[in-house]
Amino acid sequence: MTLIARLRIILNDVDPMPMRPIEVPLKIRLDRLHEVIQVAMGWSDAHLYEFRVGDTA
Repeated sequence: MTLIARLRIILNDVDPMPMRPIEVPLKIRLDRLHEVIQVAMGWSDAHLYEFRVGDTA
């Protein structure tokens, strides 16, 4: 059984605030997560971003 992580991608300082919910395998590699985020946001690998878990960046 594959465990799934439900993530919420939010862009700060943009009004209205864009938000994309995604589901990925819990053991996804960071390079693959990067690709998923690019597709979910409609980006072409030209935007800066950071990963946050709670208050940790």
